[in-house]
Amino acid sequence: MSDEAVGILVDVPALSRPFDYLPPLGHIGRLEPGTIVRVTIHGRRVDGWVVGPGTGANVPLQRIKKIRSIGPTEELLSLASFAAWRWAGPITRFLKASSPEHNVYSLPPVPPHAPRPSEVALRPPTPAAEGVTIITLGAVEDPFDLVLDVITRAASSDGSVIVATPTVAYAQRLSARLERAGCAVARPGPEQWSQARAGWPVVVGVRGVAFAPVPRVAAVVVLDAHEHTYTEEATPTWNAVEVLVERARLAKVPAFLITPIATATLSFNRAVKVAVGSGGSQMWPKVTTVDLKATDRRHRLLTEPFVDAARQALAEDQGPAAVVCLYNRTGRAKLLACKQCDALAACTDCGSTVTQEATQFVCPSCHSTRPIVCAGCGGLAMKILRPGVSRLAEELRALLQVSVDEVTASGGTGTPSARVVVGTEAVLHRVRHSRLVAVLDLDQHLLAPRFSAEEDALALLVQAGRLVGARGSEAPGTLLLQTRQPDHEVVRAMEDGTLVEVLAASSDRRRRLSLPPHVAHAALRGAEAAEYGAAVALNGNVHFLEIEPGEGLLVAPTTQLLCDALAATPRAKFAVKVAVDAESI
Repeated sequence: MSDEAVGILVDVPALSRPFDYLPPLGHIGRLEPGTIVRVTIHGRRVDGWVVGPGTGANVPLQRIKKIRSIGPTEELLSLASFAAWRWAGPITRFLKASSPEHNVYSLPPVPPHAPRPSEVALRPPTPAAEGVTIITLGAVEDPFDLVLDVITRAASSDGSVIVATPTVAYAQRLSARLERAGCAVARPGPEQWSQARAGWPVVVGVRGVAFAPVPRVAAVVVLDAHEHTYTEEATPTWNAVEVLVERARLAKVPAFLITPIATATLSFNRAVKVAVGSGGSQMWPKVTTVDLKATDRRHRLLTEPFVDAARQALAEDQGPAAVVCLYNRTGRAKLLACKQCDALAACTDCGSTVTQEATQFVCPSCHSTRPIVCAGCGGLAMKILRPGVSRLAEELRALLQVSVDEVTASGGTGTPSARVVVGTEAVLHRVRHSRLVAVLDLDQHLLAPRFSAEEDALALLVQAGRLVGARGSEAPGTLLLQTRQPDHEVVRAMEDGTLVEVLAASSDRRRRLSLPPHVAHAALRGAEAAEYGAAVALNGNVHFLEIEPGEGLLVAPTTQLLCDALAATPRAKFAVKVAVDAESI
């Protein structure tokens, strides 16, 4: 029995340093770093992770109560430490992401792995031994052959290829295709953690796969690396793409970021390459643009060109979701005015504009409700200046005389069965194929109050375009864009099937305006945001900007300076949340 002390990092966010404990009674041998244990601290039992030998403190030590489970690898301990520094969060948050949801006492055997090389001539441009390679494809081009090529090249090693996808459905489809190609895949599910920990050759998953506990990484592949789903919205706001790039750097293996949109953040200080055999502009959807300035205003968003295109699509496709309408406003109406006096419908309590839900006005700010009556003149008739999804569904049902389904983020998970589907961005993840996808008001995306509005709009259009297929296919669908800015560079880029110029212009604009990624930033929110921001600014070349009481922004020339300053400033005594690289600014 060994009584050498081991260092334990306890699962208490406020405690960031390890504490010494003795092994449990009867334990023989060495406790591997990463092993999950149960210990007592300050009179309560908590989980902890073995991080290495103890510090040798000359004080009476408690014993570990029990060994709870196999845990993350020693490499993931270093990765969690990097993530805690990079996104100003507790290291335990990232160790939890690396740990199993349930206790694991043994690991499954590794199945045979015999990937069959792809016969399609679509290959990574240069098979680098290590480093990051950004590979651009067309919006509807299939990256499967690229993924299979990377896996085939790594098959001779004893490591695992980590493949990240933006959604679970994508991960499941890709896993099934790889298994049919002879690959042994640890796919998303209750057994994935133990399979990855055992060293299965391929591990496929969503954001959390960045912390997959594989013993050795052979290569990293990120599909649709531009997607926002790779960023955790809750603080700490970590990004899976950056974690995987750092993981590949530590393991000295290649990382392939595959995307149709090489955003300014992805391509910052990195070379962008086109895959060998790429179909170019033919691998983009067929795009039709409708100028809302030239249409009859009485028709609002249901313009004559849209109605004609919808009727043609319904005649050509008799299946469900023949027409998909994208509109990012829920409810029946989001902006109303009195027909008699033209006054906007506003809340009588807080003054905010109200929305119409069923037979009453609802205030989105204070949640008060009142009858549909004009507060100015008492009029009962309202006109809709900005409809919501529910209202559009009603109008489409009456106009096209077909079944219409409404899809929103809170509207379930099933596949719509109606001929026409209208909804928010959630509809793009609930429908696989369509003859016509209409973005009814592209301007609400192009003019969104975010510095990343153009790139976000492109990502939306790429996802929408995948529902209609490539313009070079035998029976392609159509992506219809309604906008008051038909000459906008994003619209032109989608029509031409090339994003090089628009992305270069976006990157140059960010550089001239000193916007990310040319500067680093962190959003602060909380009662003591100003006090904490001022404290951080004292620890380096960091500037604090107070946006409003309880909200501010830290800005620094580089990520290194910002993260070092955050790490040097204790946060326990401040009531504040920190979101490094927050995407909502």
